Amino acid sequence: MKTRQRMSQTNDFENVKFTPSQIKKMSLLKLIECIVEQADHSGLSDEFFDSVDPLAKALGKRLDITPRQAVLYSVFVDNYHEHNISINDVCRQTNVRPARLAQYQDDLDALEMKRYIRRCQSSFNQSSSYCVPSQTIRALNADHPYAPVVQSNLTFVEMVNRLDSIFEERYDLGTPYDLVGEDLLAVVKSNQHLKCAQILDQYYNQLNHDEWVVMTLLLCTHKKHGSSFEIAKIKRILDDVSFDIFYEEFDNGETNLQQQNVVEYAMANGMVDKERIRLSQEMYKQLFGEQAKNIEYSTSSLLPYEGIKERKLFYNDTEKAQIADLSSLLTQKNFSQITSRMKAKGLKRGFICLFYGAAGTGKTETVLQLAKATKRNILQVDFSSIKDKFVGESEKNVKAIFQEYRMALRNEKRSPILLFNEADALICKRNENATHSVDNMYNTMQNILLQEMENFEGILIATTNLEGNMDSAFERRFLYKVRFENPEAPVRQQIWQSMVPELSEKEAYSLAHSHSFSGGQIANISRKLMVDNILYGDAPDLGAKAEEYCKHELLQKSQGGQRIGFAR
Repeated sequence: MKTRQRMSQTNDFENVKFTPSQIKKMSLLKLIECIVEQADHSGLSDEFFDSVDPLAKALGKRLDITPRQAVLYSVFVDNYHEHNISINDVCRQTNVRPARLAQYQDDLDALEMKRYIRRCQSSFNQSSSYCVPSQTIRALNADHPYAPVVQSNLTFVEMVNRLDSIFEERYDLGTPYDLVGEDLLAVVKSNQHLKCAQILDQYYNQLNHDEWVVMTLLLCTHKKHGSSFEIAKIKRILDDVSFDIFYEEFDNGETNLQQQNVVEYAMANGMVDKERIRLSQEMYKQLFGEQAKNIEYSTSSLLPYEGIKERKLFYNDTEKAQIADLSSLLTQKNFSQITSRMKAKGLKRGFICLFYGAAGTGKTETVLQLAKATKRNILQVDFSSIKDKFVGESEKNVKAIFQEYRMALRNEKRSPILLFNEADALICKRNENATHSVDNMYNTMQNILLQEMENFEGILIATTNLEGNMDSAFERRFLYKVRFENPEAPVRQQIWQSMVPELSEKEAYSLAHSHSFSGGQIANISRKLMVDNILYGDAPDLGAKAEEYCKHELLQKSQGGQRIGFAR
């Protein structure tokens, strides 16, 4: 047994007789202390029980337990600082053989029923282990019996908090898994006046035990507003064997939770995140009912517009006019009016836009700034990241993107923007003579995307650098098409002055007219100048330094060699 902090290091109370008046004045902890001092190495003999009988009776009466249970409880309280108090520990302290202590198992069960002690799991030994919950210690310090938490007639929030505390006890104390299930079900059965409890009770008969525990666990994440839960953390709830079975079945889509649309994989960056799960939106609303109106269902993949840094962008005249029109259309007032009228006339209400042109011309940043200006969150998807090495998974990812967006569309106050960034790989011409599985996969993904775009409601913006290779079927589905050209000289001058304000007007003019750079390229040079300023201070001739970096920006042809990069 580990070194214990004894309540008293002496045996002053051994064979000491207390008067009834003295015993009556003792606090609960004092009674426990007196009993423990005599219990050490007592062998729990009949003589010992006779000697502590007045103390044990007094303690038992105040705690509503028998004198023998009072003695056992005193020994456990003496070791409350240990997370796992094994039966072997108790045997060593009291100098009794395990076979003798086994006859007191009913007393231990009675103490557990009152929540004075709890069984727990020990990583140090295989014998039965217990712990003394901190709530009972706080009650003893206040000199009153521990009153178990009221289980019935709870409010919605109280019930969910109580369920949550049961999981916390499992985390912190290692409460046996079978007891976790019993405790959860007891709370549910005691609160059938709540719709949430009725639904949990209904699913208790439809799901296996492990699945029902997972469902209850996910309900308790309401404190995080419907956030997802890492599958790995479920291992802290289920036992090892149960978790392995659950994980394999869930990965194969074979659980009742999935087949009955109770639980689903979470999303991350527009893709299925197989490391996290959450309640389905339908089940979420069933469980929370009226409460769901005050708890927004989380769409964790959304980029909030508040977090987008406001930037001033510069466009050529044609682009500037188109972006201004689009920005006006996406204001909440105009967007609501237009979509309402389109609905009344039976027209499609989806706004599908294409931003195309050379790299570094501000396509993606324009989407971000449109979202910022019109207060719309963004579901951003990079198609290069959804190609899965397993044929079939990529198609599922494409479907999941639109499913996630529809969920966000229902729950967001303003229609969010679905951004397909760098969509070159998916909107290119289809392979009509596909023979390889990879080609077939791409064709399937494209067909799914075309169908989703056909029935789309909301706001979709795709960006691409390779519009010349676009499939005509995709081209027809884009309502608005904005071409981003490299900025003209006057616009380049504005960009130079905005990004490197230390340049004189003459220097900015010279750089703008000497180099046909995109905004992205000018941004690269401005960052190099900033680094130089941090390392070496102000440049004696900033214009000359900028000109030097301009010459380095483009990869040049070597003598008789090939230019690096793609042919245009």
